[in-house]
Amino acid sequence: MKAIINIILVSVLTLGTLLITSCEKSAVEEDLIDQVQLTQDEINTLFYMYEEEKLARDVYRFSYRQYGIPIFNNISNSEQNHLEAVAYEMNRFGVQNPFDEIEGNYQNPDLRMLYEQLKDQSGESFISALLVGATIEDLDIKDLLEAKSQASDRFLTQLYENLQCGSENHLRSFMSQLQVASTSYEPQYISSELFDTILSSPHTSCGVGGR
Repeated sequence: MKAIINIILVSVLTLGTLLITSCEKSAVEEDLIDQVQLTQDEINTLFYMYEEEKLARDVYRFSYRQYGIPIFNNISNSEQNHLEAVAYEMNRFGVQNPFDEIEGNYQNPDLRMLYEQLKDQSGESFISALLVGATIEDLDIKDLLEAKSQASDRFLTQLYENLQCGSENHLRSFMSQLQVASTSYEPQYISSELFDTILSSPHTSCGVGGR
């Protein structure tokens, strides 16, 4: 009986040590991020990626209203997760989120113009909307690769990796639909080699923010 009691005590002490260590590790990580000061370029990149993800969400919402096809609804919901992931990192780094949720409303004039252009194209036909989806994800992957290469903090790097993972899944989904419709799409922003690699890879379970 004494041996059993000793085993139980050791187990409890070990569990307590693990919990304390886990909490201490979490606290250390939070302390580290509190010490990180993002550069203005990194903040600007966060802002741009937020609005680019919002553009994707808004265009896909428009396409879903037009055609009622589940792919647009599913991916627009995923893009909402992307928005929330970027907003979370803004809050984590103490950066105020200056954006609203109004569909089609952007502070960046280039993205505002791109939204109108892509929405008009999506309205032409279901196939056009799929091609617009492939275009958006193509562009998004290119911009996320650039953002990741410029990030100096591991939390930002992980964010962009998760978002890229999600965009690659979206690209595969749109391309699958286009192939069924016997329609091709050639990459405009990423290399043909990367494009082919993405399409030849399976859907991936992404981290927080990605899908």
